Amino acid sequence: MASYAILCGSAPKGFRQKKLEEMYNFLESKNGANQNDARVIAFPNGVNELILEGMLNNALEKASDETAEVLLYLYAEEESDLKAELSGSAIPGIEVVRLNDQEIRKDVLAYYENLADQLDVRFRVEYAVDREFVKEEVFGYEKVAAESAKESIN
Repeated sequence: MASYAILCGSAPKGFRQKKLEEMYNFLESKNGANQNDARVIAFPNGVNELILEGMLNNALEKASDETAEVLLYLYAEEESDLKAELSGSAIPGIEVVRLNDQEIRKDVLAYYENLADQLDVRFRVEYAVDREFVKEEVFGYEKVAAESAKESIN
């Protein structure tokens, strides 16, 4: 069975979220879903609702053409970010997931759950809280970038 995964984190700019990186690595591994790069998309610093809707539309459309599932992982920084009231909204009962400085309305996610049911696509949304941020230098990104710039000058 094919799988599509969209991973959304809440790390500040210049940082990575440890659990998000671990999930991405797991899904790409032979022990995970054995997926290729085109089927796993990660937004480590949050994602706006419009882009997420586009990604979900695309994943559900592709999944409906084959036997597939769509996984959406949302890693918030605080537990309260999963239950936050929509800022500036007078509509009662609407909650959001806050990912960094972005907000994803839960009623939008409910829409995609209903759409997946209609398309007969397995769609899972998982929420997690993860405060483990690591600077990108830990992964060697800054060093590699500096070496690449040095090589291009020579």
